[in-house]
Amino acid sequence: MRRLLAVFLALLALTGCARIGPSPAPTHSGTAAPTRSVGPVISVDPAATQVALAFADAWVNTAVPAEQWRAGVQKLATPGYAALLGTVDPARVPASRITGSPTVVSSDSVSTAVRVPTDAGPVLVVVTRASGTWLVATVQRDGVA
Repeated sequence: MRRLLAVFLALLALTGCARIGPSPAPTHSGTAAPTRSVGPVISVDPAATQVALAFADAWVNTAVPAEQWRAGVQKLATPGYAALLGTVDPARVPASRITGSPTVVSSDSVSTAVRVPTDAGPVLVVVTRASGTWLVATVQRDGVA
């Protein structure tokens, strides 16, 4: 049931939220390209991004003993997801390092999805706010090319 809730929250975060797009580039004539709206500007709580990145750092840190790895990821996760992470063998985590800066994919007042590039491809870390605290609800491979 908890896993189902985590999946539901991840889908909710990915389906009903605004997207952030690229900024318009200047033209070669030296004048700025016309400003055009790519989508609604969304407000992102920096704490949500920090939790997502801290989780990703702990998640890729598989060189530590398994119990230390589990403790590192579980303290940043929702109770249900933490229980699921307690069953994970860190040797099965495909990534071993973060390879770039995180990008917020979607955000609202209760959830934020952050794309984190790794050496095994990008992952999507979804954090949710519970009682004023941001916690990771799920991490999954991101299908972005």
